[in-house]
Amino acid sequence: MEFTNPKLVINGISTEMNEMILRRHFSAYGKVKHVVVYAKKSIAFITFVDPSKAQISLQQQHIILGRKVEVRPAKPKVEIGKRKIFVGGLPRSITDEEFKGYFEKFGSIVDAVVIHDKETKRSRGFGFVTYEAEESANLVLRTNFHLLNNKRVEVKKVTPRKEMDKAKVGIILQNNPYFQETPWHRRQSWVRRVIDGVIGSNPPARLTRHLCISSLQQHIGGPRNVGILVMGALPKVY
Repeated sequence: MEFTNPKLVINGISTEMNEMILRRHFSAYGKVKHVVVYAKKSIAFITFVDPSKAQISLQQQHIILGRKVEVRPAKPKVEIGKRKIFVGGLPRSITDEEFKGYFEKFGSIVDAVVIHDKETKRSRGFGFVTYEAEESANLVLRTNFHLLNNKRVEVKKVTPRKEMDKAKVGIILQNNPYFQETPWHRRQSWVRRVIDGVIGSNPPARLTRHLCISSLQQHIGGPRNVGILVMGALPKVY
């Protein structure tokens, strides 16, 4: 089977380790693309340009700065949103154990929780399930409704916060008459201000702003119904 993962994790590194030393060591096996070192935690990550070079380095023993380190493949990053589902309309009497027990039928679970009110401790009627594999979540989502404790409950894919923010911006713009009357060349600044009001102006917010602007770029300058275009350009929230 072809080795396709170019990223490795290195455990047990010296606290004196730095990116230059690690890059120089692994460059003996192939061209290195990225190096990240967390010396205080004794761990580092290295990414090769060619995955086959990562495989070669895995077959070797590595001693760096006088210490033998453990090298293994890094686990591919999987977006949790693809493995997490929302369950609504739960019976108020359902326990966490019953909740988890039902959804375990579809695959191995990382976490399953019924959400409770912080003051009354009573169930709020919904919960979340996170699976180890995306396929398990997709299996649950094949049908919109499931029967738990003789009550029909609804399951939905969890929408990432970034998409929720973008959709919320779209709704605000759609319902704002001043935006509809704003000259075409000024509408980008409207979008920016609304995003700042919804999610702030920190770096993640600026990224979301960029995504919103990019998706609306082709629309905000044209003489068409902007309310409809805004909602069409931004993702729907189910």
